[in-house]
Amino acid sequence: MIVRNLSLSGVACEALTGMAAGTQVRLTLPGLMAVQAKVIWNDGNIVGCAFSTMLNPAALQNMLMRFPA
Repeated sequence: MIVRNLSLSGVACEALTGMAAGTQVRLTLPGLMAVQAKVIWNDGNIVGCAFSTMLNPAALQNMLMRFPA
């Protein structure tokens, strides 16, 4: 899976999957425990998910510094 957009409230990532909107998922992000999320949209190539609980701002900043775009 390739992350295309990451924010405090969700993620968009490349994923070849048939997961429909509303599907509950668990995502593992580097340096974090698994995060609960819900698929909000799926265009067939990219999936958009909303986190059940927002990420900690310091954890997000750390990931963005470790894995720059």
